[in-house]
Amino acid sequence: MVNYSNYETAIVETYGIRLVGWPQGVTFISPSNISTMGDIHKLWDVLKAQTCYWFALSPVEVKAHTAELDAL
Repeated sequence: MVNYSNYETAIVETYGIRLVGWPQGVTFISPSNISTMGDIHKLWDVLKAQTCYWFALSPVEVKAHTAELDAL
């Protein structure tokens, strides 16, 4: 299960993966919490087209991400 509220640390930093291609205008929350059919359809469309996908970061990219989080 994806931890949407702590995504940057719980997912990106911990596992070194990033979700790419989330549809613009759709709040980044659990799909089960999306409240409009229009937003559900937007998410479905990018998943079906495979333009929304998980991308593995390199160790250097994970370190850079962690440094960015630490700087906040």
